Amino acid sequence: MAEPLSPTGRRTLNNLISSSVKARHWKQAFQLFAGMWLEAVLPNVVTFGTVLSATQKIQQWQMALHLTAELSNATPRLNLIAYSSAVSSCEKAGVWHSALEMLSQLLASSVVADIVVQNAAISTCGKGEQWQHALLVFHRLPLTIARLAPNEVSFNSTMSACEKGGEWQIAIELLSKMLRRQLLQSVISFSAVISACQKGAQWVLALQLLSDMASVEVRPERISFNAAMSACGGAAQWTLALQLLSDMRSIGIVPGVVSYCAVVSACEKSSRWLQAIDLLADMLAVTLQADVIGFNASISACGRCGQWQRALQLFLDMHFLELAPSAISFGAVINALENAGQWQLALQLLSQMLSTMSPDPTTYSALLGTVEASSQWQKALQLFAEMPSRKLQLDILALNLALRASVTGWQWQVAFGLVADMARGQVTPNPTTFSLAMAAAEQGCQWSAGLSFLNRLAHQREWQEFLCMPNGGEKARHTGP
Repeated sequence: MAEPLSPTGRRTLNNLISSSVKARHWKQAFQLFAGMWLEAVLPNVVTFGTVLSATQKIQQWQMALHLTAELSNATPRLNLIAYSSAVSSCEKAGVWHSALEMLSQLLASSVVADIVVQNAAISTCGKGEQWQHALLVFHRLPLTIARLAPNEVSFNSTMSACEKGGEWQIAIELLSKMLRRQLLQSVISFSAVISACQKGAQWVLALQLLSDMASVEVRPERISFNAAMSACGGAAQWTLALQLLSDMRSIGIVPGVVSYCAVVSACEKSSRWLQAIDLLADMLAVTLQADVIGFNASISACGRCGQWQRALQLFLDMHFLELAPSAISFGAVINALENAGQWQLALQLLSQMLSTMSPDPTTYSALLGTVEASSQWQKALQLFAEMPSRKLQLDILALNLALRASVTGWQWQVAFGLVADMARGQVTPNPTTFSLAMAAAEQGCQWSAGLSFLNRLAHQREWQEFLCMPNGGEKARHTGP
């Protein structure tokens, strides 16, 4: 290790490093730091703190951890500022495990910790969706030591962590503790807990919390209303969501895209397609922004109510507004067309979808079912055969649909091949599978093959349940010779 040969030179270099950091000349600051060792000028605590501060500002958490690891056993020892900079770097990068490691090193050292570095660790855990770790750090804070006692930031960060984990009961308890400890509850506090209730499907509590804000003289903001409206939307309480949207306007808060999308989603879940379309138009007029989520919900609402033409028009409007449709957009409009028996249009959209992205299994299977139900058994089998090349997992739903298409087309050989594929693919058959397989055997007069198939599957629980169904045993006997 270098020797401290020149305190004057060290002071000069420290000043140069500090000036470089203030001027945001990060590369120059790090070069000066590296040059100190080459010049046999040992960095001191001020040097380390300045360099770690720079790593925090540019979110170079790996460098911060490397420095602290290298210097933790060196002289001079790291001070609180250096540790805080390292933990803050981890916080900005969302690296919760490294932040906890740094906090553990700090608590094990002779350096006296403060609440700021603890709060940074809690916040990092929250960003990493590690609410248990955030709560553990919070509960370890001593209540009797002023510099380490939890403050408003501690509570808000912990409640935000619980919100990300959907732990609404814990979040509500923490909010109550804030009041008991006479800490200032803010809009951040309430919004985090309301959002936690939304994720926990506790819409009544979410509305109560929004109402309680007035009792502690906290003015709701857009984020508070958005969380409450999302809670109502999840419970299909579309009238309440609409009322909250009106309440926002009445107190001078301009709804944003998220606000409108929350209410549109509430209308979609309640199959209120007219209200969803009206809200979508309002959103475009007020925010001047098109949003995929809002369009998806409106398309889905139209599809639920058999308004496939309107669903298709909304989908086309997305292109007009230069809004790229997502897989959910395609799925929603394809489902709307399927429900209306418009399988030709659905196939056209599927073809368009396949040119840009992979469909989800649910959308693909639904389309397969629509084509099969339209007696287009050849097309249904073609769609099924293309599933592996589309990297779609063959599940029991798709296999049964292909089996049904085979039976419809009197393609008993294809049906038997599908049954063999099912066994090789380790897909568990269900009563529908057995019924279709027996129908295929009957079509081809393949009684021995049918019996062999039935004997191989007789041990399956689903087959036993099928035999117990009304007329199940009777149907099985009719498949014999």
